[in-house]
Amino acid sequence: MKNFVFVLFVCLVFFCSQKSIETNLTQENSQIVSTNQIERKEEKTLEKLSSPKGKRKLPVVKDFGVFYLYRESDNNDVGGSPIAPFKSAKIEMVIDSEAKAGEKITMIPLQVEVEPFQLPISKVTKKRYNGCDEPKKDFNFDIEFEEITDKIVLEVEAVDKLFTSRAFGVFGIYPAVDFAKNILPPALKQEMLPKEVAIQTVEAAIDLDNDGKPDLLSLSFCCADENKPVNSTDSDCYYSCEKIFRKINQNWKLIRSESPC
Repeated sequence: MKNFVFVLFVCLVFFCSQKSIETNLTQENSQIVSTNQIERKEEKTLEKLSSPKGKRKLPVVKDFGVFYLYRESDNNDVGGSPIAPFKSAKIEMVIDSEAKAGEKITMIPLQVEVEPFQLPISKVTKKRYNGCDEPKKDFNFDIEFEEITDKIVLEVEAVDKLFTSRAFGVFGIYPAVDFAKNILPPALKQEMLPKEVAIQTVEAAIDLDNDGKPDLLSLSFCCADENKPVNSTDSDCYYSCEKIFRKINQNWKLIRSESPC
């Protein structure tokens, strides 16, 4: 009789233990599912631009230029730089125009397969200009955006393989436009550019009215020779310089020229 009671006790303990394990596993799985749902919910897809057919009316643009998208992570390499997997991204931008929170800025990704998108401004900070170039204004404006969590931005292969946290450059346009695209060779022709511009130095050639021709240009070249791109292996290419052009009444006008101090 004692043996029977002992065996019955052992069976009850085993049964209860199994139920406890099953309950814990169910709770853990529920937590995992809940966590995944939260992560998916927090991911915000980027607001894409329209894809019109036919020529568009040329939009009003106040400010534009090339900026960079930086990614953040909980993991760092030996040098302290963020590495994949990335959890968020941000764009650092400074413009001359006095933008306002809530307005949107159009971003044209460069050298990566990411569609143009728009971001709402979350904060604007007015700061006195402290660069070395001749300023057009005494003040400029730091533009801040909400963190970007779109999967395509966090997982796209970086342009610079040695600096993966700085994923790629963007051509920013303020205020936002409903259509813009970067014209790449072979669609980009030398005759579309200012006469003094070497096509190999074009960093961005932005079409704003869908006529297949650039309306805004960004150049990046060796300061010692404007005909050489910044990736030139020439020993004289120590520093990079930039120029920004805008087409006005079918004529190109130099808007801004930047060089190292």
